[in-house]
Formats: sequence, C-alpha cells, structure tokens
Amino acid sequence: MIYLFIFNPITLLLVYIVYTKSRGIYRKAVTVPGAIIDCVVNLTWFSIIFLDVPKEWLLTQRVERLKESYGYRQKLANQLCKIMNYFEQGHCL
Repeated sequence: MIYLFIFNPITLLLVYIVYTKSRGIYRKAVTVPGAIIDCVVNLTWFSIIFLDVPKEWLLTQRVERLKESYGYRQKLANQLCKIMNYFEQGHCL
C-alpha cells in the first residue's frame, strides 16, 4: 500500500518540479530517485491510463511517441508535454 503513496503520477510531478528548479548537487540527488519513480509510474499507472503496452522505460519518450497517435491518447500526450515543457522548456518535443 505504501508503494501507491510513493509511486504515483502526483509524486512524479512533484519530483519533476524539484528536479527542474534545482541546480548542482541538489539536481543530481533527485535524478536517480526521480528516474526510478518515472520508470515505475510509466510501467504501471500510465499503462492503465493510456491503455497501452509501454515500449519505453520513461514517460517522456512514451508521451513523445503517443503524440503521433490518435484519439484520447494523443490529446493526453499533448497535455502532458505542455506540463513538462512548462517547467522545463523543450523537455518534451
């Protein structure tokens, strides 16, 4: 049950925000835990949300691929890209 508290999309967003606002050693300290959370959330939560089998380990690559799809997956992928780019310009292409 504690895993759902740690590994969820909201935690991923918060870690991403901390990552984009941090510099130097603080940014490096967030990188590894952030990558682990990103991987787990991508493989679990976003598999359910997108109803899609992941071909990528990290959410950004998956979202970039799904931007070329159709329907709700494309719309959701575009919205997620906007959120990522809001905090870090050019993160999601």
